[in-house]
Amino acid sequence: MIGDGINVTPALAEATVGIATGATGSVAAIESAHVAFTGRDQRLIPAAIRHARHGRLIRAANIVLALLIAVMHFPRALSRVLGFGGVVLVQEVAEAIVILNGVLAARRPAILSASVTPAVRTLASA
Repeated sequence: MIGDGINVTPALAEATVGIATGATGSVAAIESAHVAFTGRDQRLIPAAIRHARHGRLIRAANIVLALLIAVMHFPRALSRVLGFGGVVLVQEVAEAIVILNGVLAARRPAILSASVTPAVRTLASA
């Protein structure tokens, strides 16, 4: 649900994702929404949704990676094939990959906003 007035406040609160728009939107709408855009350009909303979906994909990939590493190396750790140092090293490499995935996700908004005109960026930052 997307809205900016006092009349949409209950719908924003009950929606799966409520988005309040506009710098002049009602305080009640902004407080009841899950996401608040303070700029006036609503064309940025699809980019924000793409960014959120990309973040969800990265988060799911990180969880799958962690589970795969645990499943693959737990038996080796118990049988002492890898040894404690090997298991710790594999875990640290996996954590570095997860951190790099997070850094890549953080850089994603810059890529998305590169296609937006300078006037739109000015309005979005206002």
